Parts: sequence; structure tokens; C-alpha cells
Amino acid sequence: MNASGRWLGLGLVLCSLLGGTSLGSMAAPSSKPPRGADPGQAQSTLAQKLHARQWRLEGTRASSLDFRAAGQAGGYGGCNWWIGSYRLEGDRLTFGGIAATKRACMGDAMVQEDAFLRELAGTHRVEFAGETLRLEHTTTQRVLTFVPDVQPRTNPRQ
Repeated sequence: MNASGRWLGLGLVLCSLLGGTSLGSMAAPSSKPPRGADPGQAQSTLAQKLHARQWRLEGTRASSLDFRAAGQAGGYGGCNWWIGSYRLEGDRLTFGGIAATKRACMGDAMVQEDAFLRELAGTHRVEFAGETLRLEHTTTQRVLTFVPDVQPRTNPRQ
């Protein structure tokens, strides 16, 4: 096994990501897409908007979300780098298989990161309000609000 494989094997831990603490802004759900809209076109446009930039959780300096090729997403949780898979079906976005590096951090960084990753796991209704990305969890109805990340972090191990 090469050094990169060892790092991934030792540095990643699967998180059990159910339940959790509310993060992001809470807001009422928006209206449905306009009647007569082509679902395939709408999904393609939605996917393009998701991939167009890196996203930062509103109200934080560090928690981020980056949609990558082949159904992969990742980012920075505030303490550790994370990666996982995602599936987009209509306006539903499902995250799964989230894993994160195991770096220990001082202060509230670990608590905030754990809450962020728990809220991210599962299925969300996706909507955009201008330049803002909103993910409303379909089970908890909690909303994660993301803004474009003007100074995105890069994982030195990628």
C-alpha cells in the first residue's frame, strides 16, 4: 500500500451521522418549481449551480462544501477534511458515506464540526435564493445555508 493509501486508511473515520444539532439559518420552505418546467433541464441547471463554486456554511469561517465529479463531495468541517458521496434527484440531494480525517482540535471546533457533518448527512431539499444555497433536511426540517466561499481552502492531501 502506498503512502497515500495508508494516509486514507488511517486518517479517515466513518462518522455515524444521524440526528444532531441545528446549524445554519432557519427559514420557511419556498414554493415549488414553476409548472411546465422540464425536470431534466431543471436538474441539469441545479447541478451546474452546485458545481459552479465552493460553498461555506453561513455564519462560519471554515465549514465548507465542494461538489466534485462522479458524485463525490467534500470540504472542510472546521477542524478536519471530509469526503462523501452525493446523489441529486430532482430537487433532492442525498449525502452518504461521509468520512473525515481524525485531527483533534481545540475549543469548540470539534463540536461544531460534528454538528455540521451530522446535519449534512441524509437527504435535503435544495434551493437557491440568489447566490445562497439552502439545504433543508427532509427529516429534521433544519436548514443549512451556504454562501459562495470567496477564499476556499484546499486540502493539501488532494
